[in-house]
Amino acid sequence: MTEPSPDSTTAGANSAASASPSVRPAATIMFVRDAPGAVAGNDDGPPRLEVCLLRRNAKSAFVGGASLFPGGAVDASDGGVQALARCEGLSEDQARARLQLGGGALAHWVAAVREA
Repeated sequence: MTEPSPDSTTAGANSAASASPSVRPAATIMFVRDAPGAVAGNDDGPPRLEVCLLRRNAKSAFVGGASLFPGGAVDASDGGVQALARCEGLSEDQARARLQLGGGALAHWVAAVREA
């Protein structure tokens, strides 16, 4: 039996890596709230949380039927002048600090809200 050469092993790994999907900027938002009856001091049981999830269409090519948080890709228009003009009270620098991102952090913020 012949052992594979290091070159053939590396070539196989490189082929698999090149077939990987590309990464694109995306944003997700989590809506979480206290459940009714879970207010502090209420004796109706332990505190509970409600979480908003969406269910993808079962026929969707990507994770069909899965439950997930609302979100999606950051579109070019999310960083456009009109979208950013509506972001009162949050600057690009503040968005960068909160999201720990570089440039375009405010566009991620806009995308998360748009997708919700």
